[in-house]
Amino acid sequence: MDNQVKDSIIQKLKEYSLNDWPDRSQLPIELLPYYPIRYEISFAENLVLKNNRIVIPENLKSSCSNFIHTGHLAIVKCRDRAKSSVWWLGLSSQIENLVRNCPLCVENRTNRKETFLKDEITTRPWLKIALDLFKLEKWYKNGMVW
Repeated sequence: MDNQVKDSIIQKLKEYSLNDWPDRSQLPIELLPYYPIRYEISFAENLVLKNNRIVIPENLKSSCSNFIHTGHLAIVKCRDRAKSSVWWLGLSSQIENLVRNCPLCVENRTNRKETFLKDEITTRPWLKIALDLFKLEKWYKNGMVW
């Protein structure tokens, strides 16, 4: 709450949400990205909100995104965690960058691509025999097993 008071952009958002938004042409350039969502911004209980999420001031974005990534959850899980309580411009992309560049997450990523192994071409027929293994799910049609 104290940090919102110190942030000039959030103070302007508070002022506009309590009074009225000026015409787009009258807005300072740093507030233009907020104009399309102006009806979603409100002020309640001494907090500036976007819908029901707290608008995070600039100086807390980094620590807040690190807190969201606690437990090293994936991008979607981190976004879901953030959507329940906080908001700032570029939140989604900042979370994506944080997770993609997290050293621990990169090290433990499970979707590593394996190189394709080619078999040697044989010199004569039936020199090499291969078998693809699969699980057969039986299904019935007109009383017969397929």
